[in-house]
Amino acid sequence: EEAARAAAAQAEEEAARIAEQHRLQREADFEAEVKRMDAEQRKRALKQKKIDARVVNRILKATNANPEPNHYAVLGLRNWEVHIGPWNLFRITTRDVKKAYRNLSRRVHPDKNRDGRAEQAFHALEASAAVLSDTEDRRGYDRRVEARRKKRNKRITGTTLDVLDSTRRNLERVLGTTKRVLGPFSVPVFTLGMLALP
Repeated sequence: EEAARAAAAQAEEEAARIAEQHRLQREADFEAEVKRMDAEQRKRALKQKKIDARVVNRILKATNANPEPNHYAVLGLRNWEVHIGPWNLFRITTRDVKKAYRNLSRRVHPDKNRDGRAEQAFHALEASAAVLSDTEDRRGYDRRVEARRKKRNKRITGTTLDVLDSTRRNLERVLGTTKRVLGPFSVPVFTLGMLALP
C-alpha cells in the first residue's frame, strides 16, 4: 500500500512537471508571437490574454478545492438546490451542465485561450462536465458534498454552543459571587447597573 502511494505521488509529480513544461512552452510561444505584432495588435493580444487568464484562474481555483474539486464552480454554476417535500427548487439539469460546458470549453480550449495553463483548465473542465453529466456520478458527488457540509455545520454549531455555554457558566459564577459579596444590597445594585447600561 505504501509503495502504491509512493508510485502515485511520483506519477503526480511527473504530471505536474510535464504540465509546467507545457505552460512554459505556451508562454514562450505567445511572447514570440507578441514580438512580431504591431503596437495595436500587441495591446489587443495582451488584453485578451488577461481575460483568458482570469477564466483559467477561476477554473483552476475551483479544481484545487480540498478535498475534491468543486465541479459546479468549475463550470461556473451555483448549486442552490433546495428540497421541499416532493419538489426540487433551483435544480441544475444535465442540459444546464452541457450548456455551461460548451460555453466555457470554447473560451478555455488551448487553441483559443492564450494562457499557459489553458490545457490544465480544459482537462479540469472536461472532468467536471463528465461527473455532473452522469446521473450516478453526480448523485454520489452531491451526497459527498452534502455530508461534508453537514459535518462542517455540526462542528461550527457545536463550537458556538460550547462558547455560549461557557459564557453562561461564567456569568452565573460572576453573578453568584457578586450576590454573596453584596448580600442584601445585590438587587438594588443590579437594578442600578441595568439602568446605567444604555
